Amino acid sequence: MEDIGAAIAHLKSQSTVKGGSIGMTGFCLGGRYAYLTAAHYNKDIKAAVCFYAGGIPMGNPSPLSRTGEIQCPIYLFFGAKDALIPQEHVEQVRKALTDQKKNFLLHVYPDVGHGFVCDARPSYNPEAAKDAWEKFKSFFAQHLK
Repeated sequence: MEDIGAAIAHLKSQSTVKGGSIGMTGFCLGGRYAYLTAAHYNKDIKAAVCFYAGGIPMGNPSPLSRTGEIQCPIYLFFGAKDALIPQEHVEQVRKALTDQKKNFLLHVYPDVGHGFVCDARPSYNPEAAKDAWEKFKSFFAQHLK
């Protein structure tokens, strides 16, 4: 988390970063870090997007235990056929965000697996990837003004 904090400090020092509008996104383990970053650096992160973020309900303490600290809008994308992220975990994340009354969107693509945005993987799904990418760009455009 220290490296992420250093990156945030660097971004905040840049004149091209408008009004401290810093977003965080990540894929797989990076999605878990995006979730944690939204909680840990909650005064700095203005929006977060997690693509097939693995292990959010896991660990001791679990990133899920920090959900209450998240202050920014957060968007999460999952595949219903993801062999690495059980749908039970997706529902635990949804429940935690709902229970904590967080501003979030969570989209589960019905026929895709893990890594569906990466065109170098067998699990790549061009339709879901395009849809998720457009939603991601729109979300950041809305929240990082």
